[in-house]
Amino acid sequence: MNLRAKTASVLGAAAVAAASLVVVPAGTAHAAYPTCNSNKNLDTSYGNVRQPYYTGTGSRNCVLGVGDDSIAVTRLQIVLRDCYGRNITADSQYGKNTRDAVAYVQNYEGVPADGTYGPLTRKAMKWKTSYGSCVRLGI
Repeated sequence: MNLRAKTASVLGAAAVAAASLVVVPAGTAHAAYPTCNSNKNLDTSYGNVRQPYYTGTGSRNCVLGVGDDSIAVTRLQIVLRDCYGRNITADSQYGKNTRDAVAYVQNYEGVPADGTYGPLTRKAMKWKTSYGSCVRLGI
């Protein structure tokens, strides 16, 4: 095999290996979901629970991350404070403190800890009910 053929063979193998080793950050999977922009009330056997949702589809499968500013962020911050003891202000701003609090909850609940709120985090979290208790709904 000549030098040109060896070089092409090595480069081809390296390209295949590199393509198979692409690391996707945990938050990237959330890109398929819209940004949460409101809250949805759920009637459960534990009482009424309010969770972030996207008004365009009515779905709770939505995301929140650094830079978001909405009532959905406020609801998330209240739950992080009241159900997980995180020392954050419910100010509607998803900043570093909210990201860190979400990452704490993700780690605590055993989901990928990227600090971005999405469907996996929602299902794993405890939520504050209208009765004042914090429960895991799993939905």
